[in-house]
Amino acid sequence: MNNSIHVIPLSGKPLEFEISDRQDESTDEQKKTKTKKQAIKKSSKRAVKQSGKQSVKQSSNRSDDQLVNRSSVNYGNVIFQAADNGFLVGEENYVVERVVGMLLDGSMTQEQFPIFFYGASGVGKTHLLQGIFDLRRKRAVKRQRDVLITATDFARLFAEAIDLKATDDFRRRFREATMLLVDDIEYFEGKSAALEEFQHTLDVLISREVPVILSARALPKFPRRLLDRVISGTSVSIKLPGLAVRRHFIETLLLAFRISVSESAISFAARELLLSIPAIYGVIAGMACKAMVDDVKIDTQYFKQFLKNRAGLNYPSIERVIKSVAGYFSFKISDLKGGSRNKTVAMARAIAVYLARKETGLTLKQIAKFFGNRDQSTIRHLVEKIETAQKNDPTVKLQLTIITEKIKSQ
Repeated sequence: MNNSIHVIPLSGKPLEFEISDRQDESTDEQKKTKTKKQAIKKSSKRAVKQSGKQSVKQSSNRSDDQLVNRSSVNYGNVIFQAADNGFLVGEENYVVERVVGMLLDGSMTQEQFPIFFYGASGVGKTHLLQGIFDLRRKRAVKRQRDVLITATDFARLFAEAIDLKATDDFRRRFREATMLLVDDIEYFEGKSAALEEFQHTLDVLISREVPVILSARALPKFPRRLLDRVISGTSVSIKLPGLAVRRHFIETLLLAFRISVSESAISFAARELLLSIPAIYGVIAGMACKAMVDDVKIDTQYFKQFLKNRAGLNYPSIERVIKSVAGYFSFKISDLKGGSRNKTVAMARAIAVYLARKETGLTLKQIAKFFGNRDQSTIRHLVEKIETAQKNDPTVKLQLTIITEKIKSQ
């Protein structure tokens, strides 16, 4: 795949449906008896409507990640128009394009499920799941019960089912699905009952050879057996937009703002803004407003000066790196800077040192000083240790990918 931009043809509609069942939807709504099983169905449908409204609201706040739907993406007074009903990708997300294509044309084998999409906030995970769900719903020619839900809503509906003593009905809704898509599965953490129910649901669906699609910002902190199940199929990193996508977005946005910009300034912006789509929007919108006030044409020098006045757009600070690593592993920063020999803490510390060396541009001496005046040879050893580990251990490689994208998205 070259530097051109591709569009995965999806609907781009916000989450409005939890269940897609062409034959049974109207029938279910017509039944109005007062049994407990029907009570949980009504409760679920109310939750779905609320979820749909919340989803639309959240999409507006988050700019719906990399949503590129001409009819529904509104950045203030500017409508971003990039690609009709699709997910915009460059070569950095070539694997995403391939996996979605195989999923939709039915060429994936059962061993390749579940599909686990992961990536930092702003890369388009929610939009992708919504698009897959809606497109399958539109293509359906026979009875189909696809389920799209967030982990938070799954947990809430399960709690309601327990209260109403209607867990059998709840399980039938999910375990008889023809496809299950669960967004933000990291929000199962801390919800032991819902997590156990999710695990059993996953086991049943996989044994029935039902496609399962999951997403999260990072590798969730699940029990080992469940985590192994989540990553046993196809794990796909959705990366921040590459140069071609960033340039396309910037050009389209400036055109919408009706701002005069030199070609060299656009090229400079595309190279420098290694950020998510919403973050790029923030920079370009701020610069456009300033240029309108200054009544000037934006050239490369103007852009450079504007970026110089904004903090954190070049190398990330070492503080940001260690904070991201500590947050991922749920440790304190002092744990990583300290001398604990706990195996997990030591591994997290090594990852923090490696990423500090790789991302910040600091020397080994500077990094050694930050980590409690350690010897430079110790820092070099930790860097080499992680370089070797990521080649041989897919878990370490996945952790590095997730944390790096988290650092760059801030």
